[in-house]
Amino acid sequence: MLRAFIDEPSKAKELLDEFYHLYITFDRHGEQTNGYRFLGNLALNNFYWMDTGYLQFYYRENWKKEYEKNLSEVPFYHDQLVPIAEQIFVALESGQIRISRRGEYQIDEHIKKVLETDQIFTLKHPGNADN
Repeated sequence: MLRAFIDEPSKAKELLDEFYHLYITFDRHGEQTNGYRFLGNLALNNFYWMDTGYLQFYYRENWKKEYEKNLSEVPFYHDQLVPIAEQIFVALESGQIRISRRGEYQIDEHIKKVLETDQIFTLKHPGNADN
């Protein structure tokens, strides 16, 4: 999924949604359980503002126009997140992150300090790229 995210910007929204579901998982009783915390910077930057339900609620009859505008901005956001995805991909490939089974993994301390912080990467938005 990381390779697809890096190589296929058109799949960015759907893959970020998938990363979110891998980051926050629930057991059969509805209790939050182990997730892949190293995905936080991708998972918590999912493009919620492109969800059709969200758009229909906030933009009513203009939701399709807003969706098209947001869709045209996906490459702008994708470019900001690719370095994070590449860093995770390299960490997985090199064994700095080792997944033992669903929701369980070991992560080297130096990469953990980079990927598993309480400070989530903040996307810059078009028109506010200097902020």
